[in-house]
Amino acid sequence: MTPLLESRLNRALDVYNAEVASGHRPALVVSGGQGSDEETAEATAMKKYLIGKGVAEKLILAEARSRNTRENLTMTRDLLESSDLRSEPMIVVTSNFHVLRTAAFTRDLGLDAHVTGADTARFYAPTAFLREFVAILHRYRKPNIALLVGIASIVVILQHVN
Repeated sequence: MTPLLESRLNRALDVYNAEVASGHRPALVVSGGQGSDEETAEATAMKKYLIGKGVAEKLILAEARSRNTRENLTMTRDLLESSDLRSEPMIVVTSNFHVLRTAAFTRDLGLDAHVTGADTARFYAPTAFLREFVAILHRYRKPNIALLVGIASIVVILQHVN
């Protein structure tokens, strides 16, 4: 269990416990496949961790095939639908640096979801936020290119105005 993953799970437990305290009986869906360098799927490790923290196994669904955030969300939606669980709004827990892009994915997929972030270690945060910034620029590359072209055009025009 990496510290980053443990932080996300602890944040999920906070959200889960708050829901239980409010009288709700939420299910937890853990999502993440197995990388070539991993002994077990991320979802399997997360489920084991949550059970160790006192969450009943029957309340945890595991999606262990996804390879990225979009697949996490798509396969989680499909898993919830096939298990006849309603999850509106769904609360998605991710790392704090990944909230914006995850929220964009939930919107793209038509999910009624709230996205919340877990703390990230200080040493990792600059790299993580930079990576997300580049990913957002790439995701919205057409509007960003149009904006840059517009700004460059204005600069060129202003340079020629006396």
